[in-house]
Amino acid sequence: MNFTVKKTKVEIGIFAESFGFFARKIFLFQSRKENSKLQKKVSCKERKENFTQSRKESFMQRAQRKFHAKPQRKYHVKSAKKISRKESKEVNSK
Repeated sequence: MNFTVKKTKVEIGIFAESFGFFARKIFLFQSRKENSKLQKKVSCKERKENFTQSRKESFMQRAQRKFHAKPQRKYHVKSAKKISRKESKEVNSK
């Protein structure tokens, strides 16, 4: 009789452990599912943001290329510098 009680306790213990194991598995699976849903939502937002960011960057790069495509007219700047030097010499000589 005592032996059977111990056996049932052991069996109950094994059942409880196995049930706990499966319960943990189920809980982990559900939490993983929810996490994946959240990740999908987040990843969708991230993809949109990344897309808009990349579009902005590409637009800026194109704008810079267009702006730098024509050589800047530096001779105006040089002549202005020359004039200012001449003026400064005249002012200093007076």
